[in-house]
Amino acid sequence: MICVWDTSSMKVLAKLKGRLSMGVKNLCFSNYGDLLAASGMDTYHNIVIYNWRTGDVHASCSSGKADIWSLSFTSDDESLVATCTKSVKFYTHDKSGTLKPTDVTGWNH
Repeated sequence: MICVWDTSSMKVLAKLKGRLSMGVKNLCFSNYGDLLAASGMDTYHNIVIYNWRTGDVHASCSSGKADIWSLSFTSDDESLVATCTKSVKFYTHDKSGTLKPTDVTGWNH
C-alpha cells in the first residue's frame, strides 16, 4: 500500500492499494501534483501511475526484468522517464490506461 499524507498535519490523504503487491521501490509526483508514479519490486518491475486524489489507476505496464533506479515525469507530465540497469526508458501515457515504452540502451557506467 502507498500512503500519501499532509506533511503539516500528518493526516493521511490517500491510500493506494493493489497493483504493486511485492513492495514499492520508487515514487514520483507529477509536476502538476495530481499523478503519482510508482515502480514495484516484483520480477517484471511493474509501473503504475495513479491519480492519487481519486485512487484511480491512470496507466500501468510491465517494465521488464531490469531494476528501476529512479522515476521522473517530464516537465509537461506527458511522459515518464525510468532509469534502469544499463538503460533509460521513456514512457508515454494517455487516457487509454497504457504506458508505451521506448528504450535507449548501451549506456556505459
